[in-house]
Amino acid sequence: MIEGQQNGEPVFKNCSRLADEVIAIVIAADWHRGSNRAKSKVWISADTGKFLRTERIFTAVALGYGPQVGATAVEISTYDRTVEPPAPFDQ
Repeated sequence: MIEGQQNGEPVFKNCSRLADEVIAIVIAADWHRGSNRAKSKVWISADTGKFLRTERIFTAVALGYGPQVGATAVEISTYDRTVEPPAPFDQ
């Protein structure tokens, strides 16, 4: 199971292992925070167990949350503190 909770409830549910890649284990899961829902794919480092990448395709979103149903969000995690984070998108 992928660790992560909000209000005592898991953020990722119905996890299933999709593949073992050279540097990562790939997991499919249902993601939720409050009434926001998404189908997710998560890449976890085979060496450290840390998140490398998360893709979410939203299936339900609360009013004012941001993305729309069908939108995709991609998060890429880096643990190298010498690398500057990218500049935020202009809105």
